[in-house]
Amino acid sequence: MSIDSLDGQRIPEIRQSHPFLQLEQEHEREEWNEVMPEYSSASVLNAEGIRFTLDLQTFDRPPYQPIHSIKPISDEVLYIEMTDFESTDDLLRMMEEGEDWLCDYKKWIVDVRVNNGGNDTSFYPLLPYLFHEEGVDLYDGEEMWFQCTEVNADRQIKQFEEELKTTNDNETRRILTYINQLWKEHRGEGLVPFDFSSLFESTVITGMPIPSKVVLLADVTCGSSGDTFVDYAKRSKKVTVMGRATKGLNDYANLASVEWEEGFEFHYPTSRLRRIDEGRGMTGIGILPHIHIPWTPLHIDHDIDLERAMDYLKG
Repeated sequence: MSIDSLDGQRIPEIRQSHPFLQLEQEHEREEWNEVMPEYSSASVLNAEGIRFTLDLQTFDRPPYQPIHSIKPISDEVLYIEMTDFESTDDLLRMMEEGEDWLCDYKKWIVDVRVNNGGNDTSFYPLLPYLFHEEGVDLYDGEEMWFQCTEVNADRQIKQFEEELKTTNDNETRRILTYINQLWKEHRGEGLVPFDFSSLFESTVITGMPIPSKVVLLADVTCGSSGDTFVDYAKRSKKVTVMGRATKGLNDYANLASVEWEEGFEFHYPTSRLRRIDEGRGMTGIGILPHIHIPWTPLHIDHDIDLERAMDYLKG
């Protein structure tokens, strides 16, 4: 089944009239959800070659329900799904519930195809399982500069202090407190690089023997901290990233928020990576998978990515 026109206008023509769609290098990365509400009808061609007109209507989006689940999907494979990294406590709770499985299963599938990001510190407890025993050095020499205006600092400090009120994990609290202090120290100084060198005794995270083989499923609907998670995991010898490139949101990151009484919220980035100046940004590119699985209409009815991952782990 395919849509070939909206309100009588062909899809290629519509794409040309929306410049933001052209920012993506692959059609599978284009966000048509932003375009569809502008039109009232679609011309649809089904699998039998029959064409019909579909009236388009808006509807209330269902409330977001985060997923942090862990379960065996075969005698040999453990499946982990995480749709955000908002809370370290949620991830630790998931790991506690599946503690025996984490130690028993040598083959894993980690699914972050839909991941709304959150806080990088949230996924740190899982990293030792994903890395090989020699360890992985997470320091890549990349400088991140923060726009430390007084307004930005006040907003970020408020946000970090609110997160500290709801976070129980001691290590996460230590990291949040450290970054919060950097904002306080540099308040009003403008664009400055943050020094994270003393945050960890070592930037090398030592891995574990189990699991021995991991497939990480990614897609364009994985971004922000999801980008970082895939980037880190990709450095491990025992991880194979499959699917499609992530969203690639971290060139400009660390969002500050403004809220109005009318219910509107505005989020904007307060940091930028220095590598943008060297032409190495990730915007429109994302973190590339080791094995690219092009999206096709077959994905609508079958989980092609999961099937490919299972086949890969059998090899």
